Amino acid sequence: MNITTSVMKSKMRILPFALFAAFASQAADISAISHGRSADGAYEVQIVGDDFNGITSYSLNNPARVVVDIPNGRSQLAHNLTQIDSPIVSSVVVIEGDDRVRATINMNKSVPYVVKDTANKITVAIKDPIKGPLHKVQKARAIPRKADVDFTGGPDGQGLLKQKN
Repeated sequence: MNITTSVMKSKMRILPFALFAAFASQAADISAISHGRSADGAYEVQIVGDDFNGITSYSLNNPARVVVDIPNGRSQLAHNLTQIDSPIVSSVVVIEGDDRVRATINMNKSVPYVVKDTANKITVAIKDPIKGPLHKVQKARAIPRKADVDFTGGPDGQGLLKQKN
């Protein structure tokens, strides 16, 4: 009975370390923040790292921001704040919490966004409706005149339109 008990105690002492090692190996590390325009015109903020699983995101309108929570994460960034000089995004702040890392993307205005995540990269694509294809400025084209007209007043104050020859 004593042998079994000592083996059980030995296993119980090892169990917490094994659990810690299992969870530590699943930790997500953020190693870089990158940003720029994508081919489709969206402004992208990319959170680069390892083992991104189970992320959640939400947005706030005032102040305008997108928040990405990464469970069991750590930041390997040299600084918490990444300044971005963009008409849409002003900065990204990465803060470690007890059970997650939170990346907050501060924006200059509320606009639609899409979050795409893979094991090694989280991409937040911010769609600026002013830059979209619906608002593309087209060049004005000259339309030839058909006739010269003259606007005059009639005898009772009404407007008259006369075509010049």
